[in-house]
Amino acid sequence: MLEVKALDKSYSSSTIPFRKKSTKVLENISFRINKHETLCIVGESGCGKTTLAKCLVNLEKPDNGRIILEGRDVTFPDRKTLSFLHTKVQMIFQNADTSLNPRHLIYDSLAEPLRLQCQNEDNVRKRVLQLLNHVGLSEEHLHRYPHQLSGGQNQRIAIARSIALHPDLLIADEITAALDVSVQAQILQLLKTLKKEMDMTLLFISHDLALVKRIADRVAVMQEGKIVEINDTNEVFHNPQSPYTKQLISSMSKLSLNNHDLK
Repeated sequence: MLEVKALDKSYSSSTIPFRKKSTKVLENISFRINKHETLCIVGESGCGKTTLAKCLVNLEKPDNGRIILEGRDVTFPDRKTLSFLHTKVQMIFQNADTSLNPRHLIYDSLAEPLRLQCQNEDNVRKRVLQLLNHVGLSEEHLHRYPHQLSGGQNQRIAIARSIALHPDLLIADEITAALDVSVQAQILQLLKTLKKEMDMTLLFISHDLALVKRIADRVAVMQEGKIVEINDTNEVFHNPQSPYTKQLISSMSKLSLNNHDLK
């Protein structure tokens, strides 16, 4: 489905005139996502997970490397290739409250990608209602603004917008991080259901190992901009190879024990 080869990304700062300092965020990132699987990328905050996701959907430009989508190079896309990329791949962002336009009604937020495909308004409305049904919301939400909905409802709207054009690959970037635990479980189950019903491939990004263990077919562990381990979920959790992965698993076990003691 998707192959990433030796991807690098750096950011430059110029606080001192004529002396640019470069900070490497991604270094030699390589992995594959097979069709219909769920690959989870896990790592601490600041390790480069979101930057990687943005490179995959062309919101950031990598310095080096290649991104191959269904055999087609989409690393530095022209207009035609960009249209192909955005039809095939969509991304759900961490904070739905900021990824939705606060001045747009929910209906307009969901209708926008469909209108860009030059669909007539009758078809747009029909599809919008289908999308609401998919994510467990009703028609009454269409005429509200994002600030009038809860965080969980806004995240459902963001998910609905991301599947509007029937993408083959869905990238979910920390989409449960800002939600209550009970809402997290609902959103996670919704994502699993949509993946199955729409026959999608899922790239799930998180720092929460408990969530990753529940949803992943394979897990890639990132540390300081590098993938230090990638393997089947059972292997990563029960037979970790990287010292950093072992540290993450150990921290997860200690946290579980502490939570049990609190109960």
